[in-house]
Amino acid sequence: MSSALHVIPAKAGTHETLAAGVGPGLRRDDTLVARAVRTAALRASGTYTGPRVRGRSFHKAELVHVPMHEPHEYESVALFERQRQAAPVLVSPSQRYAILTTLVRALRSGMPDLQFIGVHLIGSDFDVQLSTELLAADVLVTHAPLQLLPSMLRAGRRNLVIVEQDLRADGLEQGSNGVAVWLVAPTDEADDAFHDFVAGNAFLQGLHRLRLESVAV
Repeated sequence: MSSALHVIPAKAGTHETLAAGVGPGLRRDDTLVARAVRTAALRASGTYTGPRVRGRSFHKAELVHVPMHEPHEYESVALFERQRQAAPVLVSPSQRYAILTTLVRALRSGMPDLQFIGVHLIGSDFDVQLSTELLAADVLVTHAPLQLLPSMLRAGRRNLVIVEQDLRADGLEQGSNGVAVWLVAPTDEADDAFHDFVAGNAFLQGLHRLRLESVAV
């Protein structure tokens, strides 16, 4: 999964430092929720493992195939689909957006004074209609939400949320079914609320090896 920041473990202490690179740093342990030392940001991360959805919900736009005409085009797509993937396809594109919508809605109701929510978009499902929550004025759905942080931090903005994910919704997509929710530059009130949010959110608590950790930007 491509993103703007890579998590590099600190040599000492309990926090980490962010530097340019790729991936949300979905390295995990078996601790579901651990009180993190307060630093510049908090990150809750884990892997979505199901449930495997029966009778998947699809919109017509999701059933349109990639336009192909020449034999070599079909050969290329077939080869790509056969590439080894450790993570299975567990959701449809619509269900992926439903998961993100539910997370954004829960963040709004459970977190005080959020100033911005960035949501990571992947996949070729550009014809799937976005929800009202994902089209709100303070929400941006983008391929690289973490790249937005430096300018907002320089402007002094607080309580910034980033939802990173690489949930596979198609055999052609790369990903590990990872999900990470960041709270960047939190106030003390938002810091406490984020710990409570992670502990009480059913979707996050259902992630495999959920990890809550402090990071520094």
